Amino acid sequence: MQAKKDVNIYIETDSRGTRKQVRWYGAAVEFIRASGEAEKRSVYGGMEATYNRISLIALTKALELLICPCNVTIYMQCDYVKGSIMQGYADRWNGNGWRNERNEPVANAEEWKALLVQASKHELSFAFNPDHPYREELVKEIGRRRGAVYRQSSLLS
Repeated sequence: MQAKKDVNIYIETDSRGTRKQVRWYGAAVEFIRASGEAEKRSVYGGMEATYNRISLIALTKALELLICPCNVTIYMQCDYVKGSIMQGYADRWNGNGWRNERNEPVANAEEWKALLVQASKHELSFAFNPDHPYREELVKEIGRRRGAVYRQSSLLS
């Protein structure tokens, strides 16, 4: 049996806060190929969402890039997503029909379901490093994509 690959996922978003607005994310997935060569793949996107929802989507999209079970270290600043996974809340919500301890529906249940499907394939851990090696690249590309969409929409109106 082949050992699981070690993978790092770095996630950035363009804004924080609880208000629903157009938000953008970028994620870099870094791993070492069998040849010993380092490789990075990236995924970007944007939509109207809360900070928590866009963070869930970014992590899910990054995990979707992985084709085999891996040991994944995730670098992201969204404490809600990190805490909900590491403290077992997401698994409890899943077992409770996507209802919380107060028997209320869990926000972003569809995104949580998609994330748990992807996460179940891997061993996840979280790390905190706001100055990770891909931060500048991700932030710059998020800004470029956001600006291109806004420029295009203003030309169409």
